[in-house]
Amino acid sequence: MKKVIYLALIVGFLVSFSAVSFAATTFDAAGSHGAGIMADFKTSKDVQIHVSSNATTYAAVSGHHNGDKSYGAASSDSVIYWQVKAEGTDPGDPGASDSSMFSSGWTGL
Repeated sequence: MKKVIYLALIVGFLVSFSAVSFAATTFDAAGSHGAGIMADFKTSKDVQIHVSSNATTYAAVSGHHNGDKSYGAASSDSVIYWQVKAEGTDPGDPGASDSSMFSSGWTGL
């Protein structure tokens, strides 16, 4: 549940900067990479958030390295998605910057 709340907060923050294009960015406990406006943002230990965006939409995927689920959301719909991942792996990068990336293998909460 903590992960879902955390992802929802991140998604809300990203919506507030929807005019800024991130392209592809990863956030982790070491700090953000490649997104100057969020340079001080850090996740909890072993949690990563991967974001893909264009000028109008974004998709974000989050997961704990030792967890067995990834969570995702997109600006183009209001659903939070999840899928099973292997423990000891990081969540994958979003394959698209909209909800189309959640059309296969993801389940809505």
